[in-house]
Amino acid sequence: MPTVPPLIVCLSSTDWGFLRYRKQHLMERLSRHTTVVYVNPPRAVRAQEWPFRRRTRRLSPTLWVHEPFVMPGMRHSSLAKQITYGWLAARLEQWRHNRQCVLWLYSPHGLPFID
Repeated sequence: MPTVPPLIVCLSSTDWGFLRYRKQHLMERLSRHTTVVYVNPPRAVRAQEWPFRRRTRRLSPTLWVHEPFVMPGMRHSSLAKQITYGWLAARLEQWRHNRQCVLWLYSPHGLPFID
């Protein structure tokens, strides 16, 4: 039985569209062998983007970039933080589709997903 390569989800500290650093190059190269979802760092969004805009875009058949939704007041409200992380966790489950997942962390915003 052939094995399915794991999904790589990279929780990055650098926006994909910013300067090209090692992390973008590495994820691009890994996407030649398996599916990679590059998650931009959480940040506040403009009012016109909140909350129903397309948040995941496909760069190639196996490379996706996701812009996580961030609840207003996330830094000061535990409820807003819980909702924000809950939405991202739900997206992670959708991407996984019961396959193994490698969670690649570049910043501490991904620590709640380790458990």
